[in-house]
Amino acid sequence: MRSELDAILLELEAPTASQALPRYLSVPKFAELRGFNERTIREYCELGMPHVGSGKARRILVAEAIAWLEADGPKTARMARKRGNAA
Repeated sequence: MRSELDAILLELEAPTASQALPRYLSVPKFAELRGFNERTIREYCELGMPHVGSGKARRILVAEAIAWLEADGPKTARMARKRGNAA
């Protein structure tokens, strides 16, 4: 029993190449991955979140978009938009 648990833990510790994130994801898939509503992801794209294409062909650049989100991209983009509209 103990050796089975150790084997399972080893599998969980190191992600394999097949578990790596893809380069691109659709808006619905990226929203699901990150726990957002699809509308929010589309809004973030309009604010500058890295993506390619538009409409149903829009694909999110996964690694870049995650970095953008973690760098507080939505807040920064909204603040910049407000300053631009106030001028």
